[in-house]
Amino acid sequence: MEELRTADIAACSAAGFQSGSDAERLCLLLQETNRRLEGVERRMNFLEVDTRRLSGYGRCGPSSC
Repeated sequence: MEELRTADIAACSAAGFQSGSDAERLCLLLQETNRRLEGVERRMNFLEVDTRRLSGYGRCGPSSC
C-alpha cells in the first residue's frame, strides 16, 4: 500500500503538482480512484467471460463460427 502511495506522489509530482497543494491532493485522489476503477473493470470482465462460458454465449454452433 505504501508503494502505491509513493508511486502516486511521484506521478503527481512529475505532472507538476506542488507538494501539499489542493491540486496535488486532487491528483492523488484521482490516482486512487483510477486504480479502483481498473479493479472493478477487471472483475466485470471476469464475470462477463464466466457468464458467457456458462450460458454458451459466444460459442460456435454447428453451422456458424
